[in-house]
Amino acid sequence: MTSPPPTPPASTPEDESHHRFHQPMTPTECIEDYRPGAYHPVHFGGVLNDRYQILQKLGYGSFSTVWLAKDQKSGANSYVAVKILTSNSSITQSESNIHKILSESQLKHSGKENFMTVLDSFDHPGPNGKYRCLVFDVMGPSAAHLVEEIPDKSIETDDGRRYPTSMARSVLRQVLLGIDFLYQNCVAHGDIQLGNMLFSVKSLSSVDEAQLSQVDSKMPSRNPRYSDTNDQCSTPVAATMEIRRYDR
Repeated sequence: MTSPPPTPPASTPEDESHHRFHQPMTPTECIEDYRPGAYHPVHFGGVLNDRYQILQKLGYGSFSTVWLAKDQKSGANSYVAVKILTSNSSITQSESNIHKILSESQLKHSGKENFMTVLDSFDHPGPNGKYRCLVFDVMGPSAAHLVEEIPDKSIETDDGRRYPTSMARSVLRQVLLGIDFLYQNCVAHGDIQLGNMLFSVKSLSSVDEAQLSQVDSKMPSRNPRYSDTNDQCSTPVAATMEIRRYDR
């Protein structure tokens, strides 16, 4: 009888000869961090919370991975983004609490629509611990990525491409409104950058799973270009990474 594989160590070995995997050449999270206290191993086709069927990987961060999922309880072609936090309790609890505060905020502020609100949340048991999962609307490309995809509108400079002035003003205004909404709720964003500003899309309801699979197969995992499904990108929102609660 074959013995089960040993439990990975709680921390990544510094000596690479003790690593379990070869790190992929494509941008991705550290594979060695699939261990207790860190990432949850996700299976395509698997269902979380008896509801969300995993279809594709959308991206990753230092403390989470994000997945495109089909909401099986909301009708055909209903898609969401499921963010699975690492099982590190202090980080997980902090982010979950902040999202709850912002989602339940009664403050009448125009910047609230420029912030990603949680649609659902739940805990999921896994081999490396218990994981907090946050469910969001599916977003489009980041501001950093989209500027490279509109060469007919962007401006070429020595430092790379830039948005035309009118578009840059619109993006900046909406981002500042979102930041002010955070501030008014005593929350600070610690990682404001183009890569954390996402454009919304009108809807993916007209796109079936086969189409999404074809689109995603030719996309970089960090910035899936859902605008390729012919859904127009519209309002950018500030992503929710690196946000911290503070007292005035």
